[in-house]
Amino acid sequence: MTNVRPQYLVALSGGADSVCLLLTLLEKGEVGAAAHCNFHLRGDESDRDEEFVRQLCLQRGVKLFVKHFDTQAEAEKTGESIEMAARRLRYEWFNAMIRDLGFDAVAVGPPPSGIIKRIMPKPCCSICCAARGCKDLLACNA
Repeated sequence: MTNVRPQYLVALSGGADSVCLLLTLLEKGEVGAAAHCNFHLRGDESDRDEEFVRQLCLQRGVKLFVKHFDTQAEAEKTGESIEMAARRLRYEWFNAMIRDLGFDAVAVGPPPSGIIKRIMPKPCCSICCAARGCKDLLACNA
């Protein structure tokens, strides 16, 4: 009997936590691909993060998906804060990737508190959200 490992889509910002998560899951053979969001909110720094992520994935042989968002325009259009617009855009994209490309889940780094790392199984985004009956990543407080 074959032991099939899950294949995660790793949300890769380029920060230490997401890089650590990617490398840890790579060691376990559980990375299907990585996904990087460029929200264009920090000028050249946003572009440097994207380039770092591209180089890391190239060096490690990880398929990378990158999406560019006009977060400022989206927030102005919807009346959301920049943070909420970025979060919604990110999780809508992640949901689409899971649905369309068949990843087992999205692996994300810790919340700002830095307490835990979460792996978000489909169709729910975390164990606690699953208990609340959440239907997608966007509906959760992740």
